[in-house]
Amino acid sequence: MNGILGSILAFVILALIVYGAAFIDERWRAKNPKDKPFKWGYFQALCFFPFGLFYLLPPFVGDMTDWMNWAFFAVYGVVGSFAGFSLLTKKKKWAWLLVVILQMNLITWAINYFYGQKRWKEFR
Repeated sequence: MNGILGSILAFVILALIVYGAAFIDERWRAKNPKDKPFKWGYFQALCFFPFGLFYLLPPFVGDMTDWMNWAFFAVYGVVGSFAGFSLLTKKKKWAWLLVVILQMNLITWAINYFYGQKRWKEFR
């Protein structure tokens, strides 16, 4: 039963992130109709702010009784959340790079390599 509930929770969180990215992008495009859509960037940012603290970290954290794991969790969460927030609000280059690196996922690194080549000039 725990596996099913965990899967449902992961699906709900992912759906909220996708919906949030689309919603933020629609608001941005209403104010700036000449700009390209940025749903993928908003999706990445939302993976860290605020959902990243709960959705992305557990696979990387082992024994939570060790203080170093808690320190890693806190630093990774704070830095990732700040980068995600900066990407959401200001589209900063450093924030996009940091969010991409912190994802620790080869597939998204490959996607973002090509995405970044096309969109790099848009970042501030």
